[in-house]
Amino acid sequence: MELEEHSNDFSKWAVGILDMSFKDSNVRAYDVLSEPLPDWNNKTAVEIAYSAGNKHFIAHPCCQKWLTKKFFGCIQIRELDYGFVRLPGWVKLVLSLVFVVPMFIWITFDPGTDAENKAAPEDEGSDDDPDDEECATRDYMQTRMSVRQGYLRQMSSVMAHHRPKFARRDVRLSVWRQLYYLWTAPISKLWLSLLFYVAYLVLFGLAVLYPACGSIVLDSIVWFWTALMVIELARRAYVKYTRHMNIPLFWSCVEIVMIVIFLIFYFFVRIVGNWQFNVGVVTSKAVLCVGLIYFYYRLVAVYLPLSPTLGPMLVRMKRMINDDFLTFMRMFLIFMTAGGITIQAILYPYEDYSHTMFKQVFMRPFFALFLTNITDLDGIQGCPYEAPKNATDVNYCYDRDHLSTLTSRYGIRGRCSHPSWMAWLFVVQYLLLVKLIMNTLLFALFSSTNSKITAESDQIWKFQRYVLVLEFEQVRPVLPPPLTILSYMGMFVQWLYQLSKKRRAAREAVDLKSSPRHPQVVNVKRVDEFHYWKIVAGDFVKKQEDEENEKKLLKTQAESMGSLKEELRTQKKGVKRLTDRVVELEKVMNVSRIYLEDIKHLLMQQDVKGVQGAKGQTLHIQSRQSPYPGTTIHRFPVFDKYVPWEVPYTVYDPKIYTQAESAFALFEQMFVDEDILALTMREPGNMEETSDQLSAQTAPVIIWNGLAKEEINGIKIDVDRRSWIMQDGYTLRYSLDSVNLPRNPMGRTGIRGRGRLHRWGPNHEINAVVTRWRRRGDEFLLVEGRKVLEFLVARVDDSSSAEWTLPGGPVLGDESMYSIVCRTFMEKIFGEKEAEKSVHFNEHDMESFFAMFVGERAEGPVSQGGSEVELAPGFKSKMIYCGYVDDPRNTDNAWVEAEVWNFHYNLKDTFNTRLREWENFWKEVTPAIRLYANQGTILQAVARMHEAFYG
Repeated sequence: MELEEHSNDFSKWAVGILDMSFKDSNVRAYDVLSEPLPDWNNKTAVEIAYSAGNKHFIAHPCCQKWLTKKFFGCIQIRELDYGFVRLPGWVKLVLSLVFVVPMFIWITFDPGTDAENKAAPEDEGSDDDPDDEECATRDYMQTRMSVRQGYLRQMSSVMAHHRPKFARRDVRLSVWRQLYYLWTAPISKLWLSLLFYVAYLVLFGLAVLYPACGSIVLDSIVWFWTALMVIELARRAYVKYTRHMNIPLFWSCVEIVMIVIFLIFYFFVRIVGNWQFNVGVVTSKAVLCVGLIYFYYRLVAVYLPLSPTLGPMLVRMKRMINDDFLTFMRMFLIFMTAGGITIQAILYPYEDYSHTMFKQVFMRPFFALFLTNITDLDGIQGCPYEAPKNATDVNYCYDRDHLSTLTSRYGIRGRCSHPSWMAWLFVVQYLLLVKLIMNTLLFALFSSTNSKITAESDQIWKFQRYVLVLEFEQVRPVLPPPLTILSYMGMFVQWLYQLSKKRRAAREAVDLKSSPRHPQVVNVKRVDEFHYWKIVAGDFVKKQEDEENEKKLLKTQAESMGSLKEELRTQKKGVKRLTDRVVELEKVMNVSRIYLEDIKHLLMQQDVKGVQGAKGQTLHIQSRQSPYPGTTIHRFPVFDKYVPWEVPYTVYDPKIYTQAESAFALFEQMFVDEDILALTMREPGNMEETSDQLSAQTAPVIIWNGLAKEEINGIKIDVDRRSWIMQDGYTLRYSLDSVNLPRNPMGRTGIRGRGRLHRWGPNHEINAVVTRWRRRGDEFLLVEGRKVLEFLVARVDDSSSAEWTLPGGPVLGDESMYSIVCRTFMEKIFGEKEAEKSVHFNEHDMESFFAMFVGERAEGPVSQGGSEVELAPGFKSKMIYCGYVDDPRNTDNAWVEAEVWNFHYNLKDTFNTRLREWENFWKEVTPAIRLYANQGTILQAVARMHEAFYG
């Protein structure tokens, strides 16, 4: 594990140093890739990277460009544009190789590359090698000054001065030298070898297709060509083994063995067998077909991997075959075996064991991947498929040879299929599994693998490309088989020349060493390279340290930011807690202030709860109590100071509440106004209704401060939106707010909307205060010298804290307001639910209604003075209040106004005789009684008017 980590570190350093060198000077970077390293057994950096499996190093752009330069050798293909046509590079190269003349048009030469390649072997020896010492001695004086000057300048300038040969493009070469460069270039070897290989495949194909026993001449040519190919393969394997031991040779050896075996079979079965041993034609052709398939498939593995398009694709294909296809075949084998056995057993139940049966068991399900043969599922025409009925009378299974019995007696044959619905079932389930599920699974596996290794396949191909380029550059001869014989002759001549040259160099080295003035050998090139790579390595280490320091700095900054963030989060929590405490304290202060104001109101015991004066003279109290009746909504705190609208209250932001129409009683829903505030505040961009629905939901046109006649469900009603509040002797005209809704004339209430009221603006009601003197026997009850009043009450049908209320109800416009007070009196006091509504019921009718409860009636009115009417002895009626009511249901946009009448009985009345439990309805006029809204204030006014006791 530790060695692997060190290997990865060295790999990263190698890639980093190569990248820096490539950016600084690509010429020096190319040099280091092909430079033998004496400390590493004269291996180049690329060979070391390949041996270590460093794909990142070889896939680096510098290595790939270096491989491309190696692959093209000393030639370059010109890009000439002929207008409408442009020839591919390989066409130009092939035409130049075959016809030579196009070489002068399409090929350019760079002898500097060849000089570099030739210089490489001279540097492979050690410092004691005679050739190296001689070269170093000869060039020492000329190069010493340039080396010294090179250290004073940047290394890129040094390389430009020290190696000017890469810039030489104008060197004139002879025709023979050009032909030599053209034919020895690795890319030329590739295309020339490919051309001859294609010609070999064509010739091989003709030999296979030749009718009958074939042509002995053609077969001999193919055999001889193949033999030269295997000899060349063996030579290349030996060269790789001696020069490039890091390249694996296992598959090369396997290939050599397979081709040798093929040559043996080819010779004894095809060439000799057809003419001497009478081997069958089909057998000999089968041997050739196997070889032909192999050599065609070999084309894919040898030549196509050099293509930048097909190479990565072949890598992906190999991965998909090794991983996905083999997995698929293992799964398919299970279904294939099960399906083949079951289908065979059901379709051919009488077939005996035979080679044909076992072949059908496995071949039928396998070929179902490609073909769907169902012709035998319905039986074979003219073939009996079951035993006659009389065969069932005897259990023929007891017969050991019952198959023969069935065949001889009943004519049943084993190869006759037996149609049945079970056969269809087994075939259909097998085809569903194989064709729909398994094939789809295979495609999905291929797609998944392809997407995973797309980037990796390119890197693997670049890694493998090195071996292919190296083979064509250093291993393959110039001429491919069958012309390799000429190449072998040239190699032999070259070997003899090198041998003589080596002996001559050895003699010169002995003479040079015996000379008394032999200068000290200094390998300037190695010193130069040592200093260069020392500088590059130092720069890389410095860069790594800078990156490491930057990472540490970023980590430190991240930690500091994290600490700062944590501190800010802590402070934020503290500020939030402080804010919550301040808000809570503010709430407590507001609640305390409200409670203090309530205490003040109770201590004053004046007309604070009753709004009897004009606007601005008194304040409403119940209209600011929380929560709002029937809900859990708390009103926005409004202190006495900010109740009037004229006083600015910048933080005033009340909640909105409007009770839905469906929450009202069924008979009241037709009188309820729409939610105008919701329709007004709705954003058109968020609405999904159609244009018809939108037009139907727009805010209705309402006549404020006026009386309107409307017809709802066929009933004509009067909608009175005028206020009953009097101001300076005139009826008050309430104002409208910013959204054209009525504004409560008595000030803020802490909540907006219609609330639980029926209408926007004033909601009129009428109430009756029915009073009499409290008696003790026949005598009036006196307290502190004053009579004590008692009045009739009804239970509150509401969730408010009050228990009792005055008889009366809302004025909705479908009946006379005086009819309302009489009808509701009968309903709430006497429990009569069938009281009729009347539109024409007037004030006199109302007074007459209450006068009929007098114990002693008169023929007509006894007295009439001012607004007080006496229709019977001891009975008086008077309107005691008309205006704003401090109702808990009031909001900023809707409020209650009431007209209150007092019906007083001085003498005896008939209520007790008509009420079953009259004690529950008569209550003493006292401040202790809990009445709804500000009815207690009204009751106080009645006590004052009659000069009754109230305390």
